[in-house]
Amino acid sequence: MIAGYLSVWLLLSGMILIMTGWRRELLGSCSVPAAVFFTVPLILFVLISAGRPIYYVLLPIVWFWLWAQLSIAKHEAGVQQTYLYLTALLTAAAWIWIRKLYWFDPVFVILHPDADAPLLAALAAVFMSTRFRDQFAVLAFSSTIGELGSALLPLKQLTWSGTSLLDSRVLLDSFLLSITAVRLMTVLLSAGLSLFTKLRRAGRQMLESISQIRGKTGT
Repeated sequence: MIAGYLSVWLLLSGMILIMTGWRRELLGSCSVPAAVFFTVPLILFVLISAGRPIYYVLLPIVWFWLWAQLSIAKHEAGVQQTYLYLTALLTAAAWIWIRKLYWFDPVFVILHPDADAPLLAALAAVFMSTRFRDQFAVLAFSSTIGELGSALLPLKQLTWSGTSLLDSRVLLDSFLLSITAVRLMTVLLSAGLSLFTKLRRAGRQMLESISQIRGKTGT
């Protein structure tokens, strides 16, 4: 797939969903202006650094880290902040391991070589928290560290770009895929828990009704 094509498709799909009333499912408590203020400079940084030497990729990476740090800083408890940092580092380590495993042997692919690491990171993030800002912080750190580590620690020569070890468009593709997957998992998990609660309540009411009927009939 052409680098950046997935990002364009996901961003356009996200805009359409937000305009049609799916903002809370996509962004949680994050406001639309804040999302725009994050996304527009990020796209500019990606366009500036695309196809350049790898140190240009530090522009979007620093932008990711700044916003991730702001999200984590909203937690006053140091324990919660440490938990998010550790989750991000462990997820990044798993990200690098999956990337390197594929480059060692292309047989080790679950769905797609470009999608396995982001989807695993999304799975870790959704089990960590269902809040958007926590998921964003973990994925912003883990995706950038994971992709950067995969490029700077090459056990095999990567071929993402002819002029750079790491293409910033690939970095954006990976992050958007992981954040989209984690929000989809969050929605499905919330729907599943809501359905389970309703079925449990309905079952309890049915048992109470049966008990009342038996009490009236004396059976």
